[in-house]
Amino acid sequence: MNATMMTEKMMYSTLRLESNGFTATGFIYKTSNGNFVVISNRHFAEKKDLDKLDYSLTSINDCIEFNIHLNDGSNYLLKDVVTWHLHSSTDLSFFQLNPLLNKHSKNIVPKNYEFIALDSSLIPTQKDLDNLTAIENVLMYGYPNGQFDVVNNYPLIRSGITSSHPSVDYNGEKKGLVDIPCIPGSSGSPIMIINEGIYFQKGKGNISGSRIYFLGIEHASPMRFL
Repeated sequence: MNATMMTEKMMYSTLRLESNGFTATGFIYKTSNGNFVVISNRHFAEKKDLDKLDYSLTSINDCIEFNIHLNDGSNYLLKDVVTWHLHSSTDLSFFQLNPLLNKHSKNIVPKNYEFIALDSSLIPTQKDLDNLTAIENVLMYGYPNGQFDVVNNYPLIRSGITSSHPSVDYNGEKKGLVDIPCIPGSSGSPIMIINEGIYFQKGKGNISGSRIYFLGIEHASPMRFL
């Protein structure tokens, strides 16, 4: 695929993570020093429910497998032990991607890895958030219930709206609510605002151009049992 639109490029940013029969979504992020990490949820790394997370832990070793795109259109199944670095107070974790890519690069020669990483330039400032309305269209890229395009290794794209104002900390925490189809496997999916062409901005009306914001990471869904 010749990915030219951001909605297409995002398809090369996510990974379907699998470990011990559990699946989740991770995404590739480029740090300020140029390294690549894979970010997902802490509850996937620990294989525990949210209310049972052990915040005394700072890291966990785990065997992870995922397919990663190659520049000839094929995919490479990367399986190895990683060290999850666990956030001290929230449902977030990450592992270093560079060592894995270097270790396995000899297996894909003469091909190269092909992925697109998110970075801090996509994170909205408070001023950007203040310019958003209470209801914004959002997209989520991930692998709900482990589902994905098996042949091409592409995620599924779900759409929804913000349920809480993006500029306000919901319940006083650095969190927000979105109304979007979320089922197990979506954990770790990036939540994006991607407007390409024309979008509405508070106080200015319709604007011609593009707007791309990385709003957050899906980590919990309301459950109802009948």
